[in-house]
Amino acid sequence: INLASGDKTKAPDERHHDQTQATFATFQLGFRNKLFLDLTGRIDWPSMLAGGNKQYVFYPSVGISGVISDMVDLTPAGISFLKARFSYSEVGNPPPRYLTTELVYTVVNGQLSSNTDGLLKGLKAELTRSYEAGINVKFLGGKISLDATYYTSNTYNQLYTLKNPLSTGSTNIYLNAGKVQNYGVEAAMGVKQNLGPMHWNSNVTFTLNRNKIKELIPEYIINDILQPAIKEMAVSTALNGAYQMILKEGGNAGDIYVRGLLRDSHGNIWVSSTTGEIRADDTLIKAGSAMPKYNIGWRNSFSYKGFDLSFLLDARVGGVTVSATQSYLDGYG
Repeated sequence: INLASGDKTKAPDERHHDQTQATFATFQLGFRNKLFLDLTGRIDWPSMLAGGNKQYVFYPSVGISGVISDMVDLTPAGISFLKARFSYSEVGNPPPRYLTTELVYTVVNGQLSSNTDGLLKGLKAELTRSYEAGINVKFLGGKISLDATYYTSNTYNQLYTLKNPLSTGSTNIYLNAGKVQNYGVEAAMGVKQNLGPMHWNSNVTFTLNRNKIKELIPEYIINDILQPAIKEMAVSTALNGAYQMILKEGGNAGDIYVRGLLRDSHGNIWVSSTTGEIRADDTLIKAGSAMPKYNIGWRNSFSYKGFDLSFLLDARVGGVTVSATQSYLDGYG
């Protein structure tokens, strides 16, 4: 920095150092190379939980699998390999820093600023519990293969930020709450076949996921006063207010709500008799979900005397979208 030239610098807005210390253990047991048991356990001590009541997070998992084709002869059915599996696991994310520690001062644009958020000594890490069940099958000596999985997962302890009353002396309060469920299917089928001197490999993949908000924020206490449960909240709003993404108990995380046109008592669009103007209705109506019904892909590859050719067809089916630009253009005719 050349001070003589009048150049100035500002102190960095923020400096921090996050650290996670962890221990991990795994245990594997096999029986006659046909039945297998896998156990894992991990304990994390993230610095973001320092100062809280619970400063560690434990993530266990268990998996059981068996090669059925080694236990029973399935060749009369054309099955050359069959494996079944089941697993349970827990994973999570630590919260942002400074939420469990005492008052923190930071430098913002060269000026000292204090953190006025309410402290949460009982803060917990976000936790997801997942179950999976699946099979791996090969037919006709491996020419045809199928890998299918059904899963369900529930996410708990999500972090919500709520405004505190001014009388509390803090700006925000943080709460661990919510329960979101995801379940679905993942499947892949492959074919390997020689077409004369040409080798053909084809794979079809299919994924389907369903999301449901089981719970948002139950009743909570601020300054010894019981606050009502929150069953609905907006998470995203367009600049012109034309649409919102709203979380509701019983809905899903991709629900889109839009404003329709003002209608009369008979359900007809209201039109001004003098100016011909139409107006937007302030009531939000659900347009649908941004999440697709399913995804599907089809990949083919061909090999012939050292030359390879492949192509992929991919589709995202279902789900609604909203264009604020289209809304403006329609509004102006």
